[in-house]
Amino acid sequence: MARILFISLPFPGVVHPNLSVAVRLAQRGHDVAYFTGQSICGRIADAGITPFPFSPELNAHYQRLVTSPTDGAGATWTQRRRLRAILRNFFSDTV
Repeated sequence: MARILFISLPFPGVVHPNLSVAVRLAQRGHDVAYFTGQSICGRIADAGITPFPFSPELNAHYQRLVTSPTDGAGATWTQRRRLRAILRNFFSDTV
């Protein structure tokens, strides 16, 4: 059987869809592991998949993306007027 390593950002919306595939592959006899952030490694282990956590530095980076008002998601919120204008101009029609 194959040895398969999943790698993704440590966010539930990214991990959970991949985790269902990882679990199914493991059920079929493949050796499956998952490389992601520490914050979600418990969920991966609970599903029976071997987790490999990011380094502390990489974990800190992704945590900043979620919580910082000037980086990542926080930066998007501060740019919401600009983003709204871009979306209006780009998506002119609804299908």
